[in-house]
Amino acid sequence: MADREAMNDLLSFFFDQAEGELATLNQAIAASDAELVCRSAHRLVGASAGCGLSGLVAPLRELEQHSQKGDLSMAGTLYTTITSLLTESRAEIDRWNSAGGS
Repeated sequence: MADREAMNDLLSFFFDQAEGELATLNQAIAASDAELVCRSAHRLVGASAGCGLSGLVAPLRELEQHSQKGDLSMAGTLYTTITSLLTESRAEIDRWNSAGGS
C-alpha cells in the first residue's frame, strides 16, 4: 500500500509539473522560440521516462530533436499529440486507482 501511495504522489507531482511545463512549451511554440521548446521538451522527456510514462517520450524526443535544429514546423502537431497522450495517461491512471490498483 505504501508503494502505491508513493507512486501516486510521484505521478501527481509529475502531472502538476507537466502542466506548467506544457504551458511554457505552448508559449515557446507560439513565440517560435526553438531554444525554449528544446529545453522544455528535454525536461519533459526526462520526467516522463522517470515516471514510467514511456508513451510520451517518443513525441517529446522528436520535438526536442527538431527544435535543436531550429525546425518548429511540426511543433504544433507534436504538442497536440503530447497533450493528448498526457491526458490519456492521466485518465488511465485515474481508472486504475478507481479500480483499486488492479
